[in-house]
Amino acid sequence: MKKLIIAVLFSGVFLTACKKEEVAPTPTGSGPVSIYFEHLFGASTFNLGQNYITANNDTMNFSLFNYFVSNIELVKADGSVYTYPTDSSYFLVKEAYDSTRTINLKNIPAGEYVGVRLIIGVDSLRNTMPLTSRTGVLDPATGAAGMYWSWNTGYIFLKSEGTCSSSPSMMGMSKMFQHHVGLYGGMNSPTINNVKKINLTFPGTYKAIVGSGLAPEIHTKVDISKMYNNVDFSKYSMVMVHPYSATLANNYATMFEVEHVHND
Repeated sequence: MKKLIIAVLFSGVFLTACKKEEVAPTPTGSGPVSIYFEHLFGASTFNLGQNYITANNDTMNFSLFNYFVSNIELVKADGSVYTYPTDSSYFLVKEAYDSTRTINLKNIPAGEYVGVRLIIGVDSLRNTMPLTSRTGVLDPATGAAGMYWSWNTGYIFLKSEGTCSSSPSMMGMSKMFQHHVGLYGGMNSPTINNVKKINLTFPGTYKAIVGSGLAPEIHTKVDISKMYNNVDFSKYSMVMVHPYSATLANNYATMFEVEHVHND
């Protein structure tokens, strides 16, 4: 009886040892990738028309918050980079329209991706192309309406408007602020270059697994409070083509962080 028990136990160990580990199939072909931008103000969900307190104890209320995202690149685990087709790589995110906060990329080559690179703004090359080459969200008359300086010939990379408790009242406007940040370095004469390229590495062991039948989503947090760290609204409530725009651009370049990746 004892020999029988030992034989049964041995056979169980043998079968367990011989069982192959299940290995996920290598993705093939191509597939879509989406990037979702979750807007926050510190720990709070960001909404237009809601009050928020800054690090300087100012009370802010936003009526508009828009920005361009462009020139998207996806970084593979082996360090290689896939550049999304440039002509299709311009997107306008508008807080007022939920659908614009998800960017959908098509036909991404199969693989495991661990990071994404993108520009906040519109690069100098596209800024200086003929208008016939600027369609969709880059058409100043339609898609980019309100995000283009016709008098200054250039895109507004990020537009933020509303009220702030420490803004002065001027020109009949009470406590208003308007921050319109653009400038790409200039075409005929040099200007500030506020084009910001940011590199977002996925946290921990997160990867976007791309391939036929797969549709990963890169969930990105955008903490708008970081744009307003230590901004003195008593001096800089109205900023457009101004040297202080570089400070705002440097601030908003820190807003973005990948929180996690959904692989569906």
